[in-house]
Amino acid sequence: MSDKVEIIFTHIATKKSARFLAWITDFSDNYSSNWNSENLFGRMDPMMTFQNTQRTISLAWDTVAASQHEAEANMNEAQKFIQLLYPTYEKGHGGAAMIAAPPLIRVEFVNWIGSRRGGGNGGLICALNGTSYQPALDVGLFWDSAGGKLVPKTVSFSTELTVLHEHLTGWTTSGEFGKGFEPSGTPGPGGEEVAPQGKEVSAPEFPYGVKSPSGTEALPFPNGPAGHSVIGPESPSRSGSPPGSIDGIEDDTDPGSGILE
Repeated sequence: MSDKVEIIFTHIATKKSARFLAWITDFSDNYSSNWNSENLFGRMDPMMTFQNTQRTISLAWDTVAASQHEAEANMNEAQKFIQLLYPTYEKGHGGAAMIAAPPLIRVEFVNWIGSRRGGGNGGLICALNGTSYQPALDVGLFWDSAGGKLVPKTVSFSTELTVLHEHLTGWTTSGEFGKGFEPSGTPGPGGEEVAPQGKEVSAPEFPYGVKSPSGTEALPFPNGPAGHSVIGPESPSRSGSPPGSIDGIEDDTDPGSGILE
């Protein structure tokens, strides 16, 4: 298994992909519940009819190069990433180009962005709103005199993803989340499979792939570091637990460092 933490973008129609080391500078996972509000005569509160809950992800990252070779490799991935934003064409009547498939993209980033379909961790189908490619000119650039190319050392990217889930995003009446049936024609994690009509799928670990221990719940940690919690129902004794640990599991993360340094 690779020890690299990467952001991976895969064009569903062509299977082409672009990969970046995850120098994340911004991440925001946004859930918006939409309701139709109707005011009725004599009623103080509006009648609320639920429409949907939509999910968008704002993502920004940098590519950083320590050498000209790395900078050129980063620029190559940037070029491939920008190409993924375009649709697939086929030859139509009279030789005119017609759109055969939209530029839907599967996006993967550890457990923060991924499909929970069937308990897996494949790419999450997204419609991207485009991207921003911004070289950091103050850091400097490499000049390839032979090829006549100007290659930036550091580039900042940003994009917004509109998420298209492949499973039921909601509860069943029996209290199970994400359990339902796929319609025929649903693409699989690789984009090539077609689910048979009536195939049951579930996504109990939506959206971040975290399993809850059976019969326990997260409780506030009364005497420990702010923001930490332990698994209940009772708080364990803190004797023997090293500083910066939870339930005796040592946390060796430097509090002053970035999460992906």
